Order: sequence, then C-alpha cells, then structure tokens
Amino acid sequence: MLTGTEIELCDSSDERQRLLDSYNLNARKWLLVALQKSPDDIRMVLQAYLAEMDESSQFYIHAPGRQLALEIGRSMPASDSRSGLLRINTS
Repeated sequence: MLTGTEIELCDSSDERQRLLDSYNLNARKWLLVALQKSPDDIRMVLQAYLAEMDESSQFYIHAPGRQLALEIGRSMPASDSRSGLLRINTS
C-alpha cells in the first residue's frame, strides 16, 4: 500500500480536450485493428453497445462512444451484408 502518495490532475479545458482527443484516436485505432482481426466479434460488440444506449437521453445523439461505434460501423465494407446491421439512422 502506498502512503503519502499524491496525484495531481490538471483541470484545464485545454488538457481535457487533449486527453479526449488522444483517447478517441487510440480507441479508433484499437477498434480498427480489432475489426481486422475479429470482424464478427467486433460487429456483435458494436451492435450490443448501440442497442443498449438510452435513446431517451438528451446526450444520445452526441455521445462520443455512440459516434465512434457508428464511425467504425461505417468503415465496414459495403459488400459485407452483415455490415448493414450497424447502418442505423444517425439523425
């Protein structure tokens, strides 16, 4: 157990935006690699994630996770009949 350890986190909007941008970039890279290695599993995970979202929430349309899931879904080849499972209405 660590005692006397202190972690100071910066609380500026610039730092938050930098962290969010870095997280989004890395999450996108990870998902695209995972999609190449195991497309069926990733499709199922993305479908389940999108299906579980609370559509009544005021943040539903703008949720970063939803936007990323839709972006990855759109990157699936149109020739793959299963990719249509993630092509939902984005408006």
